[in-house]
Amino acid sequence: MSSERWSDRRFLLGVAAALAALSSLPYLLGWLRATSQLQYLGLHGFAPGDTFVYYNYLWQVRDGHWLLQDQFTAEPGWPILNTYWLAAGILGNLLRLSIPLTFHLARLLTIPFALFALWVLGGRYFSGASRRAALVLMVFSGGISGYLLPFFRPSRELPGLYQLPLDLWTAESNVFLSAMHAGHMVAAFGMIAGIFVAFERAVATRQFRYSVLGGSMTLALLSFHPFHAPLVAGVLGCWWLLLAATQRRARLDVIGHLLVGAAIAAPIVAYYAAAVAADPLTTGRAARNLQLTPAWYLLVPSFGLLLVGALIGGRQLARMGQLREPRWLLLVAWVAAQSMLLYAPFTFQRRLVTGLVLPLALLTVAGWPAVAVWLRRRWPQLFSAQRSLPFLAPLALLLLFGFSNMVNLANDLGLMVQRHPLVFWPREELAAIGGIRSRTDANAVVLALPESSYVIAGLAGRTVVLGHDVETLDYEAKRVAAAWFFQPGSADVRRALLADWGVTHVYGSARDGGTAMLDALPFLSSIYRNATAAVYRVQ
Repeated sequence: MSSERWSDRRFLLGVAAALAALSSLPYLLGWLRATSQLQYLGLHGFAPGDTFVYYNYLWQVRDGHWLLQDQFTAEPGWPILNTYWLAAGILGNLLRLSIPLTFHLARLLTIPFALFALWVLGGRYFSGASRRAALVLMVFSGGISGYLLPFFRPSRELPGLYQLPLDLWTAESNVFLSAMHAGHMVAAFGMIAGIFVAFERAVATRQFRYSVLGGSMTLALLSFHPFHAPLVAGVLGCWWLLLAATQRRARLDVIGHLLVGAAIAAPIVAYYAAAVAADPLTTGRAARNLQLTPAWYLLVPSFGLLLVGALIGGRQLARMGQLREPRWLLLVAWVAAQSMLLYAPFTFQRRLVTGLVLPLALLTVAGWPAVAVWLRRRWPQLFSAQRSLPFLAPLALLLLFGFSNMVNLANDLGLMVQRHPLVFWPREELAAIGGIRSRTDANAVVLALPESSYVIAGLAGRTVVLGHDVETLDYEAKRVAAAWFFQPGSADVRRALLADWGVTHVYGSARDGGTAMLDALPFLSSIYRNATAAVYRVQ
């Protein structure tokens, strides 16, 4: 093996190690900051809402289930197929790891595989130093919203979170935030890159083995992230249209490759289409999964200088006549189709931002030679300074392209230093929640107020009446009814409400208003109690 190839592999592993280390810093600091009274929940600050959903999936695999259920609502529904969390759960079971360790092992193991896919993607356009720069930009770049924080006044306690730029709170917006959040999101970036490389190779080589590979990766992607079906179809469809328009022929060969891929991925699409049409729980979950894209003027700072760089790169490629090449047209189609999909009439439109940073970064690197010529003409002293101070270029890249990600990292580290109540809970409360798992069977249904319910489903792996606004059927009605239940009132009506929901156990704590009222209900008997919380069996 050539020394250059060894050097490339070391570089790839170095970038993967850097991403793994940086994305793990908040978690490590959180566990180090735990005290005898406060326990770290294992969450981070910018997008903590779904983490315990993933923990719950791992618990279900731990309990022997390969097809998963929505345990954030008491109503039964069609099984959920999620191959990523199934594989992670099986690995954790084999290694006898705790649920949190399984979650993080899966996240860390996914990073090098995803980055290899990005490396292959970059290799279709660049070699040498440009390929390395493309990988770094794809992995660590974000927007410029970190510089605009005083104007946005971001607060996780105030309404209007969805009116902030995506790079301040949305894990899907770039690779770095996805790596901080959860492994399946990193895997989605890798899969999306691999899918488009496979179909580009299929068209370039006229070999159907690549379209079979692309279809298989699409099937794998949709088996844990079905939201991305419009993304894959939209980008490849737009690419075909651009190829046909620039070459003034139908390109039936491209249609053939796309049909092969579509046929392979069709079963998972058909399953979810049938579930949305026939299963009330899946239908309700899809309707409640309201993930809207912020206004365009907030989307612009979400990607910042990548947008400027992509425009420069596209202009440079057009001037050189390279935009007629299928591989470069794919990047144009990728950016164009994905930008339109972000405002398509889907409730989950914001989810479709996943992967957009990749073509923007590649087009930006394509424009760097033109930028370098311009800078050399205008400020030649910069290049002489770079020769004597080699750290200037990496520092400039960080400040220009990665600042928002560093702001998110710093904010998360600040939450850990402060032991913020978002991510630290009293140990006695968590001991009671842990007692739910050891004192109930798999058929238990627990009622608690939403904040505690969310943690119960994640840390105890038991079904709750409500606990996640997307995963819970009729969430708002249940939230109001649950709030009423934990206030003084008629015991008979409360007993009827529990029967209605099929509740077998009730959890109460100081966080939820105390346990005195629950102690007075004749149909509840305490099975676990400490100074802060109690668990009751419904008689």
